[in-house]
Amino acid sequence: MKTYIAQHNPQKCRECGWCSEIVACPGADELICIGCGACVLACPT
Repeated sequence: MKTYIAQHNPQKCRECGWCSEIVACPGADELICIGCGACVLACPT
């Protein structure tokens, strides 16, 4: 079974703030990406 890790893609980011304002990112306090994909699923673009 394959597993995937989601990552923030700066080239596609429009810096709308949706991922940091609306999504409860579990790695935001440490400024790290843990690959949960919450921001990717919530991203309007």
